[in-house]
Amino acid sequence: MAKMQVDALIKSIKLLKPLSATAQKVLKLLDDPDSDIEEVKDAILLDPALTADILRISNSAYFAFRQKITSVRHAIILLGRKVIKKIIFTAQMGPVFKHQLKGYPGQENALWEHSLVAAVAAELIAERLGYQDKEQAYITGLLHDIGKLILDPYVEKAQKEIETALKEGKNPLKVEKELFDYDHAEIGGLIAENWQLPSSIKEAITYHHSPTEANEEVMLALITYLADSLAVSVCPAGFVTKPSTEASLLSELGLTLADMEEITLRVLAAKEEISTLS
Repeated sequence: MAKMQVDALIKSIKLLKPLSATAQKVLKLLDDPDSDIEEVKDAILLDPALTADILRISNSAYFAFRQKITSVRHAIILLGRKVIKKIIFTAQMGPVFKHQLKGYPGQENALWEHSLVAAVAAELIAERLGYQDKEQAYITGLLHDIGKLILDPYVEKAQKEIETALKEGKNPLKVEKELFDYDHAEIGGLIAENWQLPSSIKEAITYHHSPTEANEEVMLALITYLADSLAVSVCPAGFVTKPSTEASLLSELGLTLADMEEITLRVLAAKEEISTLS
């Protein structure tokens, strides 16, 4: 890939629309143990669209609370800070992910549906493993393929080369790396860095196809890898090469194939409810 194209690709990463200013402020407050509910509520209410999204998703079939959540304050108290955080990421990422990719194969919204399923799967896997922050696992699962948004126009232009390479049995990730100097996982990590997300999320996105290469927190990368593998089987998106879920890897984590099958069934059973998060 010519240096000019690489420079353009890096520039497009910096230009990818991040979270809104209000959302960023709210997320900082949610992470601040010294902030109180009123501060968080008041910050959210400054943005009518974000307020509407939080109330809509809080009352979605996915959460299925017996009582209707009627105010932002009620949502924060009932759901807690971590859940509000994942709701904000879901609301903000929907418009970013919801468009037809022209290079990567898939129907309209395929990437968004895949990302939502991966997010829910990551949270369920994290819960099964007793991981300390299942909401962070959800956010990482949601964002794991965000690099495809940047690579998509380049993939479209190199369609013939890619098709030829795939027919020869080459791995799609390696093809991306050979053609563009970066694969979509690495691009995703750069986006996470540009958005100043926690380094554990950046690493897990970067290594979601090769989790044992992660340095800081291998567990989150492994959870994201397994969630992506599950999501590929439920909602494929892009050049699909189903990741292998080795029994030895599961065994090291204290999981079995039966555990993954059970989690897959739970995701499938909740697929309609998951769609209401959009």
